[in-house]
Amino acid sequence: SSKIAKLYDPNLYLFEPVVECFQTLSNRFAKNPKVRVFQFGLGPRDEQVEFSLSEDGSGLYAQSGCKEYILLRDIESFTKENGIETIDLIQINIEGGEYDLLSRMLDTGLASRCRHIRIQFHNVVPEATVLRQKIQQELSQTHDLVYDYPFVWESWTART
Repeated sequence: SSKIAKLYDPNLYLFEPVVECFQTLSNRFAKNPKVRVFQFGLGPRDEQVEFSLSEDGSGLYAQSGCKEYILLRDIESFTKENGIETIDLIQINIEGGEYDLLSRMLDTGLASRCRHIRIQFHNVVPEATVLRQKIQQELSQTHDLVYDYPFVWESWTART
């Protein structure tokens, strides 16, 4: 986010539900009015969930570490409330939550309003491979796959 902010001076929306990480991000971008940091994550619905904090293995599906309750907001509601019509780049790295989030984005048509989608799929949910293939198949209706390193990173660009 720091590099993107310096290179392109865009409006950035950052979502960090973990208190300590949220505070770090807020401090880092405090002087940049174009970067907004929110203390919640995005998901398929508004809800509070138990989150395990365990360094790189943190998330909804992590089994070890300290527990923290975090807030998730429905991505569709958030974009409507904030008047976001299109998204130039969405980068998704949410430790297994990407399947539900992307399904919601595809169901509501929000994915088709994203110019670039970068996803880190995680193999921590049941049937991860099948879910990923289903999402890829749906994304391929509106986007082209730019690169794909399975369960590492992949990038999609909207067709023009």
